[in-house]
Amino acid sequence: MNILLEFFVVTFRVLWAFVLAAAKWLVRPKEKSVAGQVCLITGAGSGLGRLFALEFARRRALLVLWDINTQSNEETAGMVRHIYREMAEEAAAAGPGVAGDGEKDVLPHSNLQVYTYTCDVGKRENVYLTAERVRKEVGEVSVLVNNAGVVSGHHLLECPDELIERTMMVNCHAHFWTTKAFLPKMLEMNHGHIVTVASSLGLFSTAGVEDYCASKFGAVGFHESLSHELKAAEKDGIKTTLVCPYLVDTGMFRGCRIRKEIEPFLPPLKPEYCVKQAMRAILTDQPMICTPRLMYMVTFMKSFMGDSYEAGRDLSQDGVGTGVSLVYVAPKCCEYHVMPNPYESCLQEQLGKIERDKSYVVNAHKGTLHSTMEELATTNGIVDHAIINSSKSSTYRALSGEGQRVPGATSGSVEHQPHL
Repeated sequence: MNILLEFFVVTFRVLWAFVLAAAKWLVRPKEKSVAGQVCLITGAGSGLGRLFALEFARRRALLVLWDINTQSNEETAGMVRHIYREMAEEAAAAGPGVAGDGEKDVLPHSNLQVYTYTCDVGKRENVYLTAERVRKEVGEVSVLVNNAGVVSGHHLLECPDELIERTMMVNCHAHFWTTKAFLPKMLEMNHGHIVTVASSLGLFSTAGVEDYCASKFGAVGFHESLSHELKAAEKDGIKTTLVCPYLVDTGMFRGCRIRKEIEPFLPPLKPEYCVKQAMRAILTDQPMICTPRLMYMVTFMKSFMGDSYEAGRDLSQDGVGTGVSLVYVAPKCCEYHVMPNPYESCLQEQLGKIERDKSYVVNAHKGTLHSTMEELATTNGIVDHAIINSSKSSTYRALSGEGQRVPGATSGSVEHQPHL
């Protein structure tokens, strides 16, 4: 009898959830205010993280920006301060009503500030130490945006173990550490918002980015389990939002191609559009946002397509990608960032331009760069030939291609640009 009753209760809750979802679809919910609340964004130095910072700044949030790159993080902070200054000037022009004096970084007629911290979220102790500094210098975090991410861009057997570990640490494990650092106070106050910036590749997979897909699947699983845990603890004041965008046109996926037949219908998303949709979801306490909406269908299609889903691999460009994910192929491009040592925190860009009758020597991991240069030779007529020696270094002679960029001579390993 109890089992039957529980069945009806669960069924009713599911149906009620559909009713609420339909109501929110038809009636645009009011956006909540984050003015004056402490908002921490990881990976704020570029890409989506920077755009998130600017959007929260326009809503008068007090911002804490984390990034591994100090310079780019400070550039974002400068943009945020500019927004604060414009709002303060508008308030002053509108007349009295906004009080307060500013210090350094505190804008006139406002109490808005932006704090920057250099933090490698892939290192647990670095996260905990920086979080403690934030609590002492700023206060408790109300909105946590786990945005930082990396991608290696290597096929599984060509990807060094260190890069696989790095991808998992930054894209997945870091979410555990940042959440553990700031969740206790949220639980105590029964107030807060945790945002997980994952990917559509956390809902379905494709070939050539095994480490990235695994890390994003992990981030999605972590977020869903955390949401259930908060509901079980009856902490309704703590909201969660899972952001799963399709391929975003940022530096992180530069060179990732889409099938020509599909690109007109599913082009890479503009970062501004992606963040705008995500912000609307966050400010209306929407549990999940997929952009574009077609991505909502992916997991549903996977559940019943079976063998047809796997058969889709034959439809993808160059035989890369499977089923629903055939719009993706493995990242290949002629533009790279060079990492002198896989353990180094900061990546240094060492790019040059192809010049006629000049050779370029690059230490690549097995065949990744080799296949890229071969592709350039066949598609653009840029590269004449490649000489591969036993030390895994290769010499490429450029015939033409003014303005094309390839890695310069280096003894380091090569990986795609890691930050959004």
